[in-house]
Amino acid sequence: MAGGVGRRLWPASTPTRPKQLVSGLPREGATLLGATVARLQRLAAVDDIHVVTTGAQAEAVRRLVPSLPPTNVLTEPCGRNTTACIALAVASVRSRLASAGDEPVLVVAPADHHVQDDEAFLSALNRAVEVARQRDAITLLGIEPTEPNVGFGYIATGAPLVEGAREAGSRVLAFTEKPDKATAQAYLASSDPHYLWNAGVFVMPLGRVERELRALRPATWRVAELAASSGASETDDVLVARDYAALPDEPFDRAIVEQQADACVVPVAAGWSDLGSWTAVEGLFDPDGDGNRRVALGQAQVEVADSRGCFVWAEGVRVGVLGMDDVVVVARGDRLLVCRRDLAQHVGDLAKRLDPE
Repeated sequence: MAGGVGRRLWPASTPTRPKQLVSGLPREGATLLGATVARLQRLAAVDDIHVVTTGAQAEAVRRLVPSLPPTNVLTEPCGRNTTACIALAVASVRSRLASAGDEPVLVVAPADHHVQDDEAFLSALNRAVEVARQRDAITLLGIEPTEPNVGFGYIATGAPLVEGAREAGSRVLAFTEKPDKATAQAYLASSDPHYLWNAGVFVMPLGRVERELRALRPATWRVAELAASSGASETDDVLVARDYAALPDEPFDRAIVEQQADACVVPVAAGWSDLGSWTAVEGLFDPDGDGNRRVALGQAQVEVADSRGCFVWAEGVRVGVLGMDDVVVVARGDRLLVCRRDLAQHVGDLAKRLDPE
């Protein structure tokens, strides 16, 4: 899944360049999209990897990941959250199968997340694929929490799933969406049930997720089938775009996953981050002796003096920071962000006013 409106890391990310397309993440010369595709190529052949994006971003996706077959870059008429996105992917995969009897297991992953330990992540994904296949169940990856983060959804684990002599994962007991601080702290301390962060990674037998979409969101499935069909006329494209824009804006978790009594979860500790704010991004870079982190891309230059705990990101411009503590400074082109570190989670709200869609 590689859409998004690019607000949380403004101004480095924008509606036409969301964070998975930003050069320099997770390191100079790389992108999160490229890192995600490279990671998943160790699980599946490149011909079996599809990227769902928007028309405005499709060319950049093809350019950044030239190994992908061009027809594997699927474009939504407009962004309607992850239910529509996943329905389009499922319908597209179904339309391309050689026979109706083919039932692959789908791994659905965001393109804008960072993983430090690929081996641990892929090991958990392989376990999740086996759980999904053997139990015909929608299966999630659950991230072992490292802090009481209120920005994530949580998964409460239920009965363990035992495969042979080892524990493969758990049944999902319950979902909680972005709890308050006290609740998140209680979750972190709890052992029964154990709580995991919901990473938005879904592992699903094709037939199972197709049946659930048909039953629970029939209108979305109908439009997704039309959008995935090949050889549509220009008139049909206009009608599909109109119907797609009218679909509800809803996440797949709420529309489909939370309705499943047999959903499963496989835990993983892999240094995962959704890089949802500049304070999350700064953790990718080493601090100097004063706790300052600086990133200078292209012809940029960054100088920081008499300052502590600052993060400075510059693309192609010169930036100087003097006598400041605990601030985030991001400069790109004609856009500049300066904010306190403790307000970095609210950058998206500011970006709505400065760069409306």
